[in-house]
Amino acid sequence: MENQPLFTEKQYFRQLLVIGLLVFINLFFIYGFVQQIILGHPFGTKSAPDAVLIIFLIGSFLLTYFMWTAHLATTISVRGIAYQFHPFQRKPTCIPWREIKACYVRKYSPLKEYGGWGYRNYPKNSAFNVSGNTGIQIVLHTKEYVLLGTNKGDQAQRVIDSMHNLAE
Repeated sequence: MENQPLFTEKQYFRQLLVIGLLVFINLFFIYGFVQQIILGHPFGTKSAPDAVLIIFLIGSFLLTYFMWTAHLATTISVRGIAYQFHPFQRKPTCIPWREIKACYVRKYSPLKEYGGWGYRNYPKNSAFNVSGNTGIQIVLHTKEYVLLGTNKGDQAQRVIDSMHNLAE
């Protein structure tokens, strides 16, 4: 029962702007590759060497793979709240309930409060968010704050409330 998740969520970077930008970058370097290496026409007025163009093409594919597989996994269980921001964290970080002073779901402004989405680490205030403006706010007894983005705010709040009821 202790390891049984009561709430799980995985969020991926699937915003239209992110996907559109990645598609544009890949198409740009594919076009350059075809023009310069396959057709033999210089790509631009000051074209880069073929090796540089190939490196940039491979780099754009790797960036796309990285953005496509990067995700935030959040789990709430009887043990506590665990999160993993793949690929930055190799193993999930679990915050036990005994270390949590307060926990609740709230709306926030990713740009104003944290400077955007992704992994944000400020002194005593960390945020892990992928999309949206709803998050699980965790306040630790050490006066540190951790915000985990969620698209399932209502469901997360119900589980958090049930954990508070068990603790009472």
